[in-house]
Amino acid sequence: MRNFLNFMGKSLMVLVFSFLTLSVVLTSCSSDDSSEVTQTNPNDLVVVAFKATGDGTNIENFARDKEGTKVLSLDGQSNNVSFTEVIISKNGTNSNSSFTISGRNVTTKSGTPVGEYSISYRITNGSTTTESTTQTFTVFHNETKTFDNVVAKVLDFSINGYVTCTNSCQEFELDGVPYQYLVNETYMFQLCLDQVIDTPNNFLNQTGYGTWRIVKLEQVEFTLPDSLITNRNIRYKQKNDIQYLELRVNNTQNSNGNYDFDSSKNNCGWSDAPGGVKPTVDSGVTFDCMDI
Repeated sequence: MRNFLNFMGKSLMVLVFSFLTLSVVLTSCSSDDSSEVTQTNPNDLVVVAFKATGDGTNIENFARDKEGTKVLSLDGQSNNVSFTEVIISKNGTNSNSSFTISGRNVTTKSGTPVGEYSISYRITNGSTTTESTTQTFTVFHNETKTFDNVVAKVLDFSINGYVTCTNSCQEFELDGVPYQYLVNETYMFQLCLDQVIDTPNNFLNQTGYGTWRIVKLEQVEFTLPDSLITNRNIRYKQKNDIQYLELRVNNTQNSNGNYDFDSSKNNCGWSDAPGGVKPTVDSGVTFDCMDI
């Protein structure tokens, strides 16, 4: 009987030990399997990581010249994956310094030069690295782009509707001019350098400091497709079927000797204007609003 009990006791110990050993093995395997599940194949991310796709527009592959527009990104992906061997070029010249490049993101900087770029990159996860992939994209100006040193050339106005300019045209340089004012070279503007005068239809007086001048803005080279333009609603004056868009600047020169665009008084509703939004004036002059 005693031998039988000893035998049973030893057998039970063996069973318990075997169960514990099996539990440890199963737990270890389970942990390894979980680790395998969370691994990310970098080859599956090569296309997904490219963010300058023009998504939501009819323009292919673009970014903006402002801080933080994503060109490549691994945000939301496994922390184990990262970019390597990122090379950005423009016209055959390395342009990496024009972008912010990290292990998981490539973004534009404020003032990244506009134009066409190519970007090549690999994605790595531990010992696995993809083949080099190349994408192309265009950097366009951003939605709030303004320009400095814009030349406003004063024109000679004819009551018959002519607008001409002699060799001695007066010129002013303007700062902070929104890009919308420069998208159409046919635009003519009434430039006001001082308080609004009481004779808004006084086109002929173009020399007095407190008068509106008829000007054209010298075109600035910039890149922005029409479908990406955010319109501004501004007021215009019309005489003899010719439209003159209002352009108000601060009446004192800045430290550069230029006149600053007055962002508070260049929209259709600003009240400090002759006669309100649609004043009744003589000499066939009418006022209305338009998008540019």
